[in-house]
Amino acid sequence: MGLLKLLEEKKKAKLRAEKTKKAKATAVGAFTGAIAGILGGILFAPKSGKETRERIAETSKKATEQVKETAVQVKNQVKTKALEGKENIVEAKSRIQQYLSDKRNCPKEETAAAETIEQPAKESVE
Repeated sequence: MGLLKLLEEKKKAKLRAEKTKKAKATAVGAFTGAIAGILGGILFAPKSGKETRERIAETSKKATEQVKETAVQVKNQVKTKALEGKENIVEAKSRIQQYLSDKRNCPKEETAAAETIEQPAKESVE
């Protein structure tokens, strides 16, 4: 039965991959269509060529500024997350070192405790 489950899971994974591929293609097509529609609307608008070119230039400047602002925000977020990640790694490293140190010391203490318990027991047997 394990083999049957494995085959079913592989089939499901393949179907998921196909659905994902189709969804991506649909999204790319929709995005491309939206861009083409926007450009067509701008270019065929009942304004003069000069006004249309000015509008396109203004819109592209605004888009460029927005992209720059977003890039700065993303950069700052990445820096913040990187610092948090470094802090987490340092903290985890110190916890691991403490744990290992405790584990190294623990058997010695247990051995010493066991020896002290065994000595009175040996004396009472003799």
